[in-house]
Amino acid sequence: MSSAQTILTLGAISLLAYMSININRMYITSVKESVQVQREMEIIDYGQSLSELMYSQATNYNDFPTEYGNLNDVTNPATRLNYETKTGGMLYATIQISPEKPLILGEKGRVATITIFEKNNGEYIQKGRFFAAITPM
Repeated sequence: MSSAQTILTLGAISLLAYMSININRMYITSVKESVQVQREMEIIDYGQSLSELMYSQATNYNDFPTEYGNLNDVTNPATRLNYETKTGGMLYATIQISPEKPLILGEKGRVATITIFEKNNGEYIQKGRFFAAITPM
């Protein structure tokens, strides 16, 4: 084999290695972004589920503050809601219920503020906040 053929072969192998590394990098980036989008969708889904739960409490309007009003400290497992995600993570939620006040069109009700957290390196990081206005039926 001549030196020109050897250099051409080495160039082709180098180009193949470079392309292979870039394809693998793009694949890893794509998987990482897909997992991140899945996690964000799980946060939204969990927040909406809790909002719907709060809306359903309209029939139990007078009692639901005592039932859910103590879920206000994310650092205490007894005063938070836990949710295991499909991606293997954990989400934590707190619910703060406002006192009864006039809401839309003067109708009285309460606002439930649902805050979603994720634990990262021992710290609880807020990932989302949802609101549900609950009025008596």
